[in-house]
Amino acid sequence: MEVTHTMLKRTIFIENAFTFDISKLEPVDLILNDLTLDANSALKALNHFLPLLKKDGKILFVLKTGIDYVEPEFEKSLKLLDKFNSGKKKERYYLLSRL
Repeated sequence: MEVTHTMLKRTIFIENAFTFDISKLEPVDLILNDLTLDANSALKALNHFLPLLKKDGKILFVLKTGIDYVEPEFEKSLKLLDKFNSGKKKERYYLLSRL
């Protein structure tokens, strides 16, 4: 594990998102999921970290909208609050919360 930077109670880990030991982390208010992966793989990574999300926490889920773009199917335990496209980048943003 490599910790690259700690500042203002933020720590960045360079790790595998699918196998990262989440017990190293405290509960979080926000999960930012911005991975260059297909929708299914990005959702698997998100699901791995969901146990850390606080009750009123939010998720910003980012998908690249290139040639292979597929609309994600979020867990039934998640509520879609908003979605919008980037003006310049080929990305779609989803704001989610727990039900």
